[in-house]
Amino acid sequence: MSVLFGRWNVDGQAVTQEYDETVAKLLTPYGPDGAAAYAQGPILIRYHAFHTTKSSPSEDQPHTLPSGVLLTWDGRLDNREELTRRLGSAPAVGRSDISIVAETYEKYGLACLPDLIGDWALSVWNPFDRSLLLARDFVGTRPLFYSRRAKCVAWSSVLEPLLTISNDPLRLDEEYLAGWLSSYPATHVTPYVGIYSVPPSSYVLLHEKTTLIKEYWRLNPAKKIRHTGDEEYEEHFRSVLTESVRRRLRSAGPILAELSGGMDSSSIVGVADRLLAAKASNTHRLHTVLRRCRDHLG
Repeated sequence: MSVLFGRWNVDGQAVTQEYDETVAKLLTPYGPDGAAAYAQGPILIRYHAFHTTKSSPSEDQPHTLPSGVLLTWDGRLDNREELTRRLGSAPAVGRSDISIVAETYEKYGLACLPDLIGDWALSVWNPFDRSLLLARDFVGTRPLFYSRRAKCVAWSSVLEPLLTISNDPLRLDEEYLAGWLSSYPATHVTPYVGIYSVPPSSYVLLHEKTTLIKEYWRLNPAKKIRHTGDEEYEEHFRSVLTESVRRRLRSAGPILAELSGGMDSSSIVGVADRLLAAKASNTHRLHTVLRRCRDHLG
């Protein structure tokens, strides 16, 4: 997982070089494959890479659009071929995910978010209307956090820099704790007061004085799949499961799969093994990590 980070001093004060160097040291262990930064007055945007696919070393991040808007992206784009066909642009083979995402955003803007299929986190800085867009995939697999103070906005795909560099005292968020103890915390909170998570299926749009949080996608319960018999449902399920596993085998190196021995993980590993045997994936090796379960006596 690569790391994206940014800071926007809404009061106009320039981000110092000392601050930039501190952030770089914190992020390097998360993204050991190189780093790049955009620093312009009150704006600092950093990207630290962790390459996982053959095309990821060619990524140009932070990515500047022809319009001057800057994007940073951490994720896996699954419908690359579909998007490039719709755009009428160069084929997806050999292209980085960020180049396809950037072209899609340049053409469709916010309307493209539901069409970005995969696991991802995205930030978009618009220097013209001075706005920041933060968005996550529909499940929220890739994390993205942000904080808004009186004089600055900061965002990061890992919590550490938001916690370490903040001048404000850290306080535990009671809403998060109550949610954790009762079932699950709300998707927009973190364990710390003043640090928030971008909710799944949503974007956060920040201007100098306003913050808008909005869903861009919601499950449609009226949309149903109808087949004539059990065999067709079973075949449909196998097809969807196989495609889902194949998309997650898009790696330039070996992949680890946690294998507990249960039905879910065993099915996933079995499908992955079949795809590797048929040479129907980009990766060539799958390692399993066994999870042992112990009975705890009361």
